Formats: sequence, structure tokens, C-alpha cells
Amino acid sequence: MAEKIDFGVWMPYAIPFPPWEYKGAKMWATSFKLKEKIPLPEPLEHLDPPYGAMAFATYDTTDIGPYDELLLYVFAKDKRTGTKGLFCPLVYVNSENAYLGGRDMWGFNKKFAEFEFYIGEKMVSATMYRKKFVDKEGERLVDLVMEIGDDMTVEDMREPWPIFVYWVYKPIFTPRESEVHLSCQLVEMSPPFNLLKFKKAQVVEAKVYPTDDDPIGMFLPEEDTFGWYAELDMTFVPGKVSWESK
Repeated sequence: MAEKIDFGVWMPYAIPFPPWEYKGAKMWATSFKLKEKIPLPEPLEHLDPPYGAMAFATYDTTDIGPYDELLLYVFAKDKRTGTKGLFCPLVYVNSENAYLGGRDMWGFNKKFAEFEFYIGEKMVSATMYRKKFVDKEGERLVDLVMEIGDDMTVEDMREPWPIFVYWVYKPIFTPRESEVHLSCQLVEMSPPFNLLKFKKAQVVEAKVYPTDDDPIGMFLPEEDTFGWYAELDMTFVPGKVSWESK
């Protein structure tokens, strides 16, 4: 039987333990083809054909402060149960709290980035850059513009977009006498949410800039792709361990 994840970590920084409350979050997302299949952890496998997704989000009110992010997803299936969902290989954030807490508590693989957002009644847009360093400007990685359309329901997107079940792959380091043992957990996440607004959205412009050293280069953007825009409250709670290495 699946068990709740045990964080079992000591962290020398002031980040509250879950649950984390998010109020009035704004998210917009669309699916993209993948150049090729990327490695997935057991017991997951790609859907056919292989697809991924991007979800931009901005959070004004959370228990760890405001921040922005881009989540990368790969559409996947649990080979044992047939459950479809999204595997999250990488998240880009512009907050140290979100970076540290998400990595050490939840197991998300995270990178720092910088964002420019526009959110209007009929249009949303996002540009993401690598984080700027002292002597180097941030490199542009993604442009995405979406036109917001009519209202939709969760049922309209649950089959092609199984967003409400997704997995992260969490490393667990356990001291054993004179060494540290590494195991991994596949954690199934399904945070409770309350939709305040849910709209269809259409991609009108999408560009992923060539890069050889970032996973985002695996995504092949397409225009006229279906997506969605949402405003919601949600509670980020511990997931359930669905598989664990020994």
C-alpha cells in the first residue's frame, strides 16, 4: 500500500514544513512534442507518440513568499497500473525558498531562472531567461504567447492533460555506519485545489531557443496548440510513494 512520504531531512534554513497554502495562483500551460524520448524512472514509460508540456505559474501569496516558475512535464504511464500522468523532470524558479524547499522537501529537480510575464483578459505571455550572473547576461530560453478563450471544465482537459496526477523522483540519502546509502522514491503528487477561473487557451507564438546544455531544448514548440489558463487556490501537501528503489 502506498505510504506518505517521510521528509526525514534537517535543513539549516527557515522554510516551513508542509502543507503550503497558495492563494490566487495564475497558471497557463500547453503541450509540446519531444525531439526524442528521454529516460524515465521505473516504473514509468512514455506515451506514444512522446509528448511533453510546459506550465508557467506566478504565485503572489504563498507560505514561502511570492515567486514565479516554469514546470516541465513528460506525459507518462505507470506500467504496473496503467495510470496516466505527468512526470516532472525539471522546474525553473526565481525564489531561493522555492528552490531549496522544493528540492529538499519534495524532490523536484530545480534551476534558477528569470521571468517576464504579461497577464491580460484575453492574452498571456511569458519569457524565461537563464539566471543572470555578475559578468554574464541571462540567455533567453523560452517565449510563449497564448490567447485566452472560453470557459472550460476539468473534464474537458483531464484525458489529454492528466495534470492532476504527476510524479517526481526524489533521492533519499540515509547514513549507514561509515557510508551514505542512496535510494530513490517515485512520489505521486495530487495537491487539492479550488478553481477560481478556468479558460481554454491557444498558443499563438512559441519559441524554444537552441541549447545543448539544458533539458528545455528537447521541446518542439508548435503554434495553434491547445492549452489552458487557470486561477486557483491550492494546498501543496506530501504525496504518496508509489515506487522505491532498495
